[in-house]
Amino acid sequence: MKKIYEFLRKVDRLKEIPRSGWLLCGMPSYAVENVCEHSFDVAVLSLLFIDAAKDLSERKILKAALFHDLAESVITDVPSPVKNFFGHKNFDRIEREVLQNIVEKLPDEKIKIIEDIFELNQKEKQFLRDVDLLSILIRCSEYYKKFRCEELKKMFLKVSEELKNSNFEEIKMFSKYIQSITI
Repeated sequence: MKKIYEFLRKVDRLKEIPRSGWLLCGMPSYAVENVCEHSFDVAVLSLLFIDAAKDLSERKILKAALFHDLAESVITDVPSPVKNFFGHKNFDRIEREVLQNIVEKLPDEKIKIIEDIFELNQKEKQFLRDVDLLSILIRCSEYYKKFRCEELKKMFLKVSEELKNSNFEEIKMFSKYIQSITI
């Protein structure tokens, strides 16, 4: 029971960690989403768009969406400029090691519930990346409408551009819709 409780404390910590990208855009700290809110958004978007992608494991995608940022309960939400400096591959390795360390502390029967998030195929990883970006685009749209900050506009345009390359047509179409109601 103690191991499960400690795991849940890590998950709960995500509620206290603001998403750093919004802070770098000049957003007031009281207004930014936390990592837990973001993970929930990614899980909901995954459910909404999973049918648009063939041959994906809904179960694996949902688990990965819920836990994709769990390592941030230890290392916090590291801003993209820092990840760029150290190299995304290096940082992905660190995040994966931290996540594995968190999961390995669960009782064996609980590890089996979560462990397949480490075995996503390339298409599943791409889908998760795209819904993650879609979550950022939606949040950025809402923040931009409210705060009209130039940095938010730049981020919105950058993420919009990245989503144009999505392999998932429904995600691309929804991204275009968000663009049409934002800028």
